Amino acid sequence: MDNEYRRAEVYEIDAIYLMGFDVWSDGRPVEEFLSRCRESKKYQSGRRFLLREGAVLRSALLVHSFASWGDRVVRGIGSVAASPELRRQGYGHSVVAHAVDDLTARENARVLLPYSGIGRRFYERHGFRALPADGQTVPGSVPMLRMLPEYAARVLARYRREIPGYF
Repeated sequence: MDNEYRRAEVYEIDAIYLMGFDVWSDGRPVEEFLSRCRESKKYQSGRRFLLREGAVLRSALLVHSFASWGDRVVRGIGSVAASPELRRQGYGHSVVAHAVDDLTARENARVLLPYSGIGRRFYERHGFRALPADGQTVPGSVPMLRMLPEYAARVLARYRREIPGYF
């Protein structure tokens, strides 16, 4: 059966939140966790996409739109999740690959920024690069980006201050 990548429907959002419950709940009960997710400004400001195989939800992520860098459309990818029993089977990589392809083809995105607690190696497999040391603004976090058609240090230098502080 083929994987289907698409924008999530409203009725699927709680199931997407619950894929990360074990990692992101901070010990909260399920209903409190879901309530916080539903009220999250970060989650409300993005668009959820998912990867489904038949009736099984495999993985999901959140896409954010940011101000353009000149003529370059900028998008953020984050909250990559898969249910615990489906992790380490490639579904996270697959949903990111679909998102990168979709955002670059359909939305003409030329700068992609990942929100990541996963680690840099995960995103390096998708063409993302760590920012230079002077672009590291949050201790313990390694901001990354992917630029198309190619990495352009001069563009990054000009717009570096516009990278959201979340990174």
